[in-house]
Amino acid sequence: GNKGKTLSTEAATANFMEEELKKGKAIEDKAKSLKTEDLVLVLKNRARKIGTDAFDKPVGRDVPNYYAAGTADKTLSDKTKWGTPVMCFEKMEERAKSGFYDRKSARERVASVERDLNHIVWNALVYNPPSHPINKFAISLYKLTRRDLAKWNAEASVCYVCGGAELYEERKVYNCDYCVRDVHETCLFGSREESGLHPIRVDADHCPDTTWFCTDQCEDCFLELAALLQLPPQKAKSDKEPFSYRVRPQPVLARENLKYFWPGWLQPPKTSEQRALAWKKANRELPMVIWPQTRLPTEEDVQDQRYIDVVDHTHVLAWGLAKVYIPLPETKEGLAKYAEEVPDDQRARWWECVEHARVRFNQDILPDLLKDQAKRERLGMGQRVEAGAMGAG
Repeated sequence: GNKGKTLSTEAATANFMEEELKKGKAIEDKAKSLKTEDLVLVLKNRARKIGTDAFDKPVGRDVPNYYAAGTADKTLSDKTKWGTPVMCFEKMEERAKSGFYDRKSARERVASVERDLNHIVWNALVYNPPSHPINKFAISLYKLTRRDLAKWNAEASVCYVCGGAELYEERKVYNCDYCVRDVHETCLFGSREESGLHPIRVDADHCPDTTWFCTDQCEDCFLELAALLQLPPQKAKSDKEPFSYRVRPQPVLARENLKYFWPGWLQPPKTSEQRALAWKKANRELPMVIWPQTRLPTEEDVQDQRYIDVVDHTHVLAWGLAKVYIPLPETKEGLAKYAEEVPDDQRARWWECVEHARVRFNQDILPDLLKDQAKRERLGMGQRVEAGAMGAG
């Protein structure tokens, strides 16, 4: 989570890595006292609270179309027909007592318990239709145990790649929604954005929560499993999604608080901060815009978290919700009248950003949106982007 500390350019040295590792080791040492038997018991008692013991023991071997075939004739494996491990609290208790979970690092111990609990939930939702009591119990169990797991995770949040903790905004620790391991995004090969909506989880504002995955493999495995869940599409309290999700992505001239238009492009919200802003009642009909700034981020940018990255050390990509926007004109003549409204000292940079917005959208943003749409349509998930109408203006 956000620790309220930012890393200045001057401090970006081996010194902060040493600080992260030192804190990571302290977390590991403290977390050694965490007993996975206690965590499993807490989770099992949550099932009791919702009034069921259905998840205590394995599903009977005589239940049709549940178990996958084993290697020998007429035998059944310990996996379901859809490829996940058959799991129950009895097996989790056996693993905790045998030290199965405790052979791992502190964070991995908690993550491995959480993975097994998720298998209980996912298996129940794949096999049982929404009208079945077990399906409803599984959803309740998932939601009730999130706070317990969050508490334990907070005591053992360490990057599985480098072993460091989170100290700085620029090196956040994220949690993968499939393997449920923690990792600095900067420890991965390339940055990864938040993905589509989670099939069950909601955030603190009761809006559908987004997902994040540490690898493409984790994302594909999760989406393939989620596509099998027998659930209606998750809906927010509002009757419809914010306009940011429904508007056609395209290059635009848009303004938020300025008196003149600035070039950028429309795209759906991708981070938790963007999503939270878009779902606010006052913002439901406003599109999200990315604005190139042709400058490095200021300290105000860092504190406000209103920039995304720095491109070629020249362009900050700021974001916000546009009060007014128009498609980016294709001709210089069409752009000229909007350029006249820009202050003289900003006009040269404005023209640079026009070209940057057009090129960046068509070369980078559009292909990524189409690729993401194709993946989600293949798996029958996610929001649809109206890609056919996208263009430069």
